[in-house]
Amino acid sequence: MDNWIDVGSVDELSATPLKRVTVMNREFAVSYKDGTFGVLSNTCNHAGGPLGKGRLDGEYIVCPWHNWKFNAITIRNHVLIRNKVAGFIIVGGQDNIQAVAGHMLGFFAELGFIFPQFPYIAHSRGWSHEDMEHNVEIVRNSKELAEGAEMLAKRCLELAAHLVARDEAPSSIERGGRKAHAVHL
Repeated sequence: MDNWIDVGSVDELSATPLKRVTVMNREFAVSYKDGTFGVLSNTCNHAGGPLGKGRLDGEYIVCPWHNWKFNAITIRNHVLIRNKVAGFIIVGGQDNIQAVAGHMLGFFAELGFIFPQFPYIAHSRGWSHEDMEHNVEIVRNSKELAEGAEMLAKRCLELAAHLVARDEAPSSIERGGRKAHAVHL
């Protein structure tokens, strides 16, 4: 078995349900549950948190920073969701709309979602307006946001109908996402 790399003893790795292991300058999270090991990148897709310092919740590894969950299905090169379309309505009092949209687009793209042109609408009053009750009122009463949401929903439905009718969505992604990098020996 020339291509195997020793990451630690069974006794050492099974002593805790989850631990961080460094192999050839790459960090991995090693899980152990019910006599079975699992290994994935130590880096959370959401914000780069250390998954090996997280916890297990059933079949999932939970990131210690923001409680995002990962399992073997979410990290392989499989497209989990075929012929599905996502669009986002993002509201809040902060100016980080683009960052939120970027995280959402990246995460859902790794799962296999397809996006319409202009995949989100957003509303922000800026960092100085953190009064969520007032933000909710503005969003509820905004004709522009309602029209934008309606147009976004229409774009999503049209794209979904196109995908389903032609079954054109890919069934696999070649090395999709941060979790799918090969370990070079």
